[in-house]
Amino acid sequence: MQLARRQINEFEPVDFGSILHDALERFARQMQQAGDDWFLITPEKQQQYAKEAIKQAIAACKNTALADGERNLYLVRRMEKVLSRTVDVLGRQIRSGSFVPENYEVAFQYVDRLDAIHFKLSEEERMRLRGRID
Repeated sequence: MQLARRQINEFEPVDFGSILHDALERFARQMQQAGDDWFLITPEKQQQYAKEAIKQAIAACKNTALADGERNLYLVRRMEKVLSRTVDVLGRQIRSGSFVPENYEVAFQYVDRLDAIHFKLSEEERMRLRGRID
């Protein structure tokens, strides 16, 4: 008999935020690929893209705990509602001005030429920032 430790899949609060960020990026990409924009998109299309983006983000998530149980079904529905409200508010804010987002998340850890991400702390120590702007 070969015993192995049972794998426990848990859904952490950080997963909630990661999935929502991924879904928002997917939403923007879907909207752009379909030729829609924040000024002309219908509320129905906006909801359709949001729901599809959440499904794709969850499918891409390595955490399979979301597929199990009523509690996690509740979390999926909650994520759908949060994303729906988020894109609704973003759309209203964008339509009220003249600013149109060009990118939604920009990674800067691979850009070596930016002086703004390199800091000299002392003669021996340097700090380099990495991350995403969203």
